[in-house]
Amino acid sequence: MLSDEYLAEVDRRHGRQWLMMPAGSITLVAVENGIVVGFACVVGGEPGLGDRLLDNLHVHPTARCAGVGGVLLARVRALAAAACPGGRLYLWVFEANERGRRFYRREGGVEAETRVEVLAPATVVLERRIWWQLP
Repeated sequence: MLSDEYLAEVDRRHGRQWLMMPAGSITLVAVENGIVVGFACVVGGEPGLGDRLLDNLHVHPTARCAGVGGVLLARVRALAAAACPGGRLYLWVFEANERGRRFYRREGGVEAETRVEVLAPATVVLERRIWWQLP
């Protein structure tokens, strides 16, 4: 869904971005047989909302359809509920990411508004926000 040039730039900067995650961020890592098969990262969210942003949830292609994403999302939701009772968890997903959108809907996510995101001058994508109400 993204150009090779854009992904190469993200790869180049990715390590520094992870080191600069805001205080209070949580990263969960799924490990199977000593190998990382997935991760999820939650940050504070938009100012004034009190909600939590699921900034990343990724599962290695070899571990897809094995329940890793569901386990990571369930744990993220539990942690977000503890930090923000009665709040919401949300993420932005590419409109073109049908597989991801189906997964989030199966996991109880509610699709909401869309936005245009300019990732780089030549990389513009349409994104959709997905919400989960927290207990």
